[in-house]
Amino acid sequence: MNAISKRFDGLALVRILVGLVFLYSGWEKVATPVEQFIAVIHQYRLFPAEWESVLAQVVSWSEFVFGSFLLLGFMIRVSASVIAVLLVSFMALLSRSSWLGLPIAECGCFGSLLSLTPFQAILLDSFLFLMTVTVLISQPRAASLDGWLHR
Repeated sequence: MNAISKRFDGLALVRILVGLVFLYSGWEKVATPVEQFIAVIHQYRLFPAEWESVLAQVVSWSEFVFGSFLLLGFMIRVSASVIAVLLVSFMALLSRSSWLGLPIAECGCFGSLLSLTPFQAILLDSFLFLMTVTVLISQPRAASLDGWLHR
């Protein structure tokens, strides 16, 4: 193997892709007025109204921070674990809303960039979850801060 392929492999690409998705998704929520994401959370009819603002902030910043960390390859195990928990939570919430027949036309995942139905979001989240578990299990250090810090 040449020096570049030793530092960068397919698992690093998977890690970077998942990180980019969460970085962007989090940024879309952080950069827009919090009331927009609160309205998205409210449509799922699961959380008390007084929790929605805190939940909107925690989810937005978690996506942004841990997506950034995963993209950079920093604290890979922790970052992938947090993202996996988020994905399972999203899939459960979307499945619940579909099962209850809630009138949710758009999941609210990516702000104005991409509009997904709950079913499309579940499929995407399932794929991202599998990718995240692969990263979590293998913990690729190629092209990562973790790899550089643990030399």
